[in-house]
Amino acid sequence: MIVRMGKTVAVATDKEGIPDLTAGLDLQPGTSIPDNHLLFFPKTTRGLQADLHTDNEIWITVRGGNTVYNESGKKIKPIIE
Repeated sequence: MIVRMGKTVAVATDKEGIPDLTAGLDLQPGTSIPDNHLLFFPKTTRGLQADLHTDNEIWITVRGGNTVYNESGKKIKPIIE
């Protein structure tokens, strides 16, 4: 996955980070995700969310399967343009 535009943060239900293949490091939960960095999600317990402190639109590029949840944790159908 690549965040193309918008402020996002790493989320995880475990204590392990999200591999940022561009920077060569793990992003810990709550860490801001830089735009245009290639991210790898090896487990379904990790992902990203909109930064709740900003009102912004998010654009991401995804290869492979993905699931989108709303702010209350309900699974939703993603908008694809």
